[in-house]
Amino acid sequence: MKYEKTHGMSKSRTYMTWASMKQRTLNKNHKQFHMYGGRGISVCDSWIKFENFYADMGDCPDGLTLERTDNNAGYSKSNCVWASMKTQARNRRNSVLLTIDGATKCLAEWSEETGIPHATLLKRVNKGMSDSDVIHIPVKKKNELIEYDGIKLTFNKWCERLGIKAKTMSQRINGYGWSIEKAFSTPVKGST
Repeated sequence: MKYEKTHGMSKSRTYMTWASMKQRTLNKNHKQFHMYGGRGISVCDSWIKFENFYADMGDCPDGLTLERTDNNAGYSKSNCVWASMKTQARNRRNSVLLTIDGATKCLAEWSEETGIPHATLLKRVNKGMSDSDVIHIPVKKKNELIEYDGIKLTFNKWCERLGIKAKTMSQRINGYGWSIEKAFSTPVKGST
């Protein structure tokens, strides 16, 4: 019996990507099925055949992987691109998205754009701040000189001088978005 050669790509990165996509979505015994096929992520009928997938997507470029632009929709030509791992990490179901001035981006992108640490942005989101406040309230750096009442001191020196713990002061400014005036002049509850 003579076997006919098909596409000859069964050891290529593109073929392995296609095969992995099918396993995640169609094989109930696959370890990631629950995150794909188990939650309704499908493969379009055309892509069940490798040659059709390859005709639509071409070779997998070095350093990129198959990405669904809408991670709640299935695998198809209209919903897939070759993307970097960084892009994929930002397009997960658990990514926190903020919309500001009509632009929707994940926290990591806003962090890069604003210079505000990702952890600070996440804390602000978890406190229920509006999308705009999460981004627009400035972060005070602890070694930066802060002028108040005609005197310039570092954040830590102000905390010592006012008798307010740094954590409390930081919460007031970065967490609640208070002005320096309000943060410095409001007495701590329970103090005399």
